[in-house]
Amino acid sequence: MAKAPVQTVKQAKKSGAQDNRTPNTRVEYSNPEAVVKFTLHTQEGIRVQSRNFNIISQALFNLTNNSRALERLGAKYSGAIERTLKAVNEVIDMPEKELENNIVILNRAVKEEQERSSLNEVGYTHPKEHEVRIRTPQAMRVIRIIQNFDKLHQIIDTLWLNNCFNQDEVEEFKSRLHNLIRDLAASLKRHAQASADELNQANGRAAEKESAGSTKAEPTLVDQETTVLQDASNEANDDQNEAIKRQA
Repeated sequence: MAKAPVQTVKQAKKSGAQDNRTPNTRVEYSNPEAVVKFTLHTQEGIRVQSRNFNIISQALFNLTNNSRALERLGAKYSGAIERTLKAVNEVIDMPEKELENNIVILNRAVKEEQERSSLNEVGYTHPKEHEVRIRTPQAMRVIRIIQNFDKLHQIIDTLWLNNCFNQDEVEEFKSRLHNLIRDLAASLKRHAQASADELNQANGRAAEKESAGSTKAEPTLVDQETTVLQDASNEANDDQNEAIKRQA
């Protein structure tokens, strides 16, 4: 007795047969995260936090996920996690060390001024408490960078209000510090996009290799949450307006 021919999925669709396959659904993973609370005092620190932290944190999270996915694709991508971690640490190291060194230098200047004459203590009218969730160890380093950014501005303001710095020196110093954070965010975002592109290409090649065999596989798509950097001109305008207020 002859066996009935087995229909392919494509043939079944043409004949109107019902497709009982389970559609692909996104799986929600339970990721580890820590809640970090801290206070920023200066307007510069508050602004940098609100404009850059989410961008940086998302880039770090994407880099971690992409490097793990690449590592799982086989020997060709062996070491992807280690290479990514090295690149990320190099990007973070520069502003981290720059801020720490400047804090040491300006604290020395404060101490010298205190030895010559007393310095009036400086406070802030509207400090702001922050609560953020981090999912990578590098995000904790970024929080410390922002805290040191805020601390350094407090020292600068103290020296300025006590007539140890003139306005031009203050604005030049603060502009350089803002560039450190902007460059950090932009660099990590570029790294995250590059890793996403590499993963998409790798998944595409894997799909092509499988389709060359008897079974055709559907390519895997990378779900990247992309955040657009804030317009740098807005921040520059805010800084300029603040400088005008100081001079007033």
